Amino acid sequence: MVKIRQANQDDRERLALVKSYWGNETAEIIISRRLRQTQQGKGAYLVAETDNLIVGHVFLKFFGKETAPDYPDIEDLYVQEAFRRQGIATALLQQCEAISRSKGFGLIGLAAGVDETGPERMLYRRLGYVLTGDKPYVDAVYNGVEDWVVNMKKAI
Repeated sequence: MVKIRQANQDDRERLALVKSYWGNETAEIIISRRLRQTQQGKGAYLVAETDNLIVGHVFLKFFGKETAPDYPDIEDLYVQEAFRRQGIATALLQQCEAISRSKGFGLIGLAAGVDETGPERMLYRRLGYVLTGDKPYVDAVYNGVEDWVVNMKKAI
């Protein structure tokens, strides 16, 4: 059984193992920033845990992003490959939506890959996310490969 909960300082080492590559910064820097922003009330760092193993995570930024600063933004939704297609990503997203609603927000956003037939885009559409109309952009570079994304949002 998977449990969705707030990440905490004791999770640092296990969070670093969730995925193999974290982008241009180290896992420690990113995890520390997310835990600090959570403590400051600027976000919520959630983990999906089963049998004391963290198998996924997501960071919900209450301050949005540059292109959509007025509503929360979901960042870095990730579930380890062996645990995909079990509803974990859906549970993480739904928890982000519930937290955002409880804080009085009526919208929530995220960035998704540009491939319209990709599994994440299909998941987001199934859950009610729609394209914002913004142009695709490079969100990050992972292992030398540009990560092109589009913005999506959902009324909550």
